This record gives sequence, C-alpha cells and structure tokens, in this order.
Amino acid sequence: MKNMSIEKYKTLAERYTKALWKIAEENNEIEKMGEELKTISDTISQNPDIIGFFVNPTIKIEDKKDVLENSFENRVDKELYNFLNVLVDKGRMFLLSDIQTLYFQKIAEKQNILDVEVQSVIELDDTMKNLLSEKLKKITGMNINIINTLDADIIGGVVLRFGGNVIDGSVRTQLKRMQKQLI
Repeated sequence: MKNMSIEKYKTLAERYTKALWKIAEENNEIEKMGEELKTISDTISQNPDIIGFFVNPTIKIEDKKDVLENSFENRVDKELYNFLNVLVDKGRMFLLSDIQTLYFQKIAEKQNILDVEVQSVIELDDTMKNLLSEKLKKITGMNINIINTLDADIIGGVVLRFGGNVIDGSVRTQLKRMQKQLI
C-alpha cells in the first residue's frame, strides 16, 4: 500500500472488481453478490479498528482469515468469501471499499443508469429532478439517477457531477469569473 501511485491503486481495484464481476456473472448472482459485498464493505469501513486490523502488516494472515471465517463464512456467498480470502492473502483488503464502488458502477452501466450528483443550496423538488433527468437523458442516452446533495457554499444554481464530468452552474463560480474579469 505504501508508495503506491493512484493509477496503480485504481488499476488494482479495477482488476479485482473485474474478477469478482466475472464470478458473479458466471453464477448468475450479480445483484446478490453486490448486496453482500456492500454489507461487508460497509461493516468493515464503518469501523476504523477493523480496517486497521486488516491493513496492519504485523498481524498474521492466519489471524485475519480467522476473523473472516468467524464473521462471514456460511453467512455470505461462498465465492465472495473466497474472494475476501484472496484479498487478505494478497494484502489488498484496503481496496474493498473501492471494489464495492466499482462493482456498483458496473451494475449501473449494465442497467444503462448514470448516477448524477446534483449539488444545490436547497433540495430539488420532484419536478426539477424530472426536468433535469429528461434533459440529461437526451444528452447521454442513459437513464438518470439524481443524487441531490446540499451545499450552501455554492450560493445558488447547481453543480452536476457524472461520469468524470463536472458542469458548474453555481452562482459562486459565476461570481469568481466576474471577479477575475474585473481585476
């Protein structure tokens, strides 16, 4: 984990996600595997002591596997349990949260769904969400899932984030542009 570039980190997470996806696809359990992966990832990531335990190089692999066995064996899909053991063997449990995120992105892609984060000062009503969804659907050709987050710092307008794109229509950004032009 130390001295690992962001690109290598991302590549590793993508490789493991691809492997898990292939297993889930072969067993026709994409949704089930995703839900179990989410439960495990959420459980581990919400407890800093558990995260620390799994990434601590001084703790024996056997001890880590004992924790996995006591926590998840016979409680989750056998293939997912084996996958977790591989992550432990390879010292890659630190990737679990990213693997979960990438896995759900693949599910969304398969279902032709694009998650769009919409930052606004106030909660968007259903009419605004529907209008925005329809416009974005025409642009992207995908079904849109609006995730509305509130951010008073943008002053007004909206900031859209999707598929690596950012469309900033916030009042804050417009004021910054005006300030640059005036100076």
